[in-house]
Amino acid sequence: MRSRMLFGLVTVFAFGFLFAAPVLAEGLTLGGTLTAGGEFLLDGGAVEEAGATLTLKLKGSLASSGAFESRLKIDGTGAITLREAFLDLYLKNTDLRLGRQRIAWGTADGINPTDNLNPVDYTRPFAEDNRLEVTALRARHYLGDWTAEFVWLPVFVPAAQPEPGSRWAVPVSLPALPPGLTLHEITVMPTEMPEETLENSEFAVKLGRTGGKVDFSVSYFSGWDDLPSVHAAFVAHEGDPTTIDLILTPIHHRLRVLGADFATTSGKWGFRGEAAYFMTEDDERMDPSIKNPYLQAVLGADWTPNDRYYFNGQVVAEYVSDSTGTPEGDEGTAWGLMLAAEYKPRPELTLGLDAAYNVTDGDYFLRPRVSYSPADGVTVSAGCYLFEGSAGTMFGNYAARDYFYAEVEMAF
Repeated sequence: MRSRMLFGLVTVFAFGFLFAAPVLAEGLTLGGTLTAGGEFLLDGGAVEEAGATLTLKLKGSLASSGAFESRLKIDGTGAITLREAFLDLYLKNTDLRLGRQRIAWGTADGINPTDNLNPVDYTRPFAEDNRLEVTALRARHYLGDWTAEFVWLPVFVPAAQPEPGSRWAVPVSLPALPPGLTLHEITVMPTEMPEETLENSEFAVKLGRTGGKVDFSVSYFSGWDDLPSVHAAFVAHEGDPTTIDLILTPIHHRLRVLGADFATTSGKWGFRGEAAYFMTEDDERMDPSIKNPYLQAVLGADWTPNDRYYFNGQVVAEYVSDSTGTPEGDEGTAWGLMLAAEYKPRPELTLGLDAAYNVTDGDYFLRPRVSYSPADGVTVSAGCYLFEGSAGTMFGNYAARDYFYAEVEMAF
């Protein structure tokens, strides 16, 4: 089934490109960026990452009927990654986009509960572009100030997770042993992925209105959790009832998300909010291996008094419904705060500070930063990521990973 679906997508894409080639030859543009830099641990100064990356972007137009765009990333080892490659078709009141793409939903800054179409790259958890592109068909229909959107993802793509023991790996919490038993061995089974069938493909719809005093939208996503739930099973070791083995099986489960967002402005102020209700497979809240249904919400405001200052603040909340069976441990409401400030003493120089504080657990991170543009298309940036908190908390897990970064980016 997967091969048939992919063949259909590739066929449509190929015919569209071949049809467009004569026109594209007149309107092709090639641009990109060259970035060089590194990241260095503050404790000991070890080099975590260093190198150069070349990103190439090819764009072309089909007069008024469509466009083509692709983006390649080439790292210092010569490895080539296709980040995006899609074909746009412009019909009457309807736009179609087919191919590998990034589809960003939501109005909040940094945390977007309604943004569930592109899985997260947890091997780069604090990168600004830590979402993985997906192959999708995206259709948008316009009727006045209203836009109806439909997205179909034929093949599920899971989140990218760090290898155990690597830089961003998070310690796994193991279930408590039954009294009087000794653990002999832990076995991690291969991750169980959804079968690649049409029935298991993902889709999403959104209806929104722009152009009035308040922009808003409502959305629905039906697909799979991009992070697997880890199911634990104890079995007797070689028939010894006092010694057991622990078998861990990661499984991706169904996920449905009902969301809404809004954004508005008043003078020099901007206001935005976003919320989503996540309907997991554990709708009866009996299975401690699967997260209970939960609600995430973000409410924020920004203030730009002039062209030199910018301030942004957000309140983040998550409510996990109570278990009716074995407690999961994360039930209830968790709160967080996010703050950002920028100061531009000169147009080419920006000083900034980003911060996030987990009110519930008391952990936080700070990111002082600076960027300087000595010439058009050239940006030099540097900063630090500072983490603090108890082990097992969101930022406390990285308390020994404070790091300094610096990079130079040249656009062409």
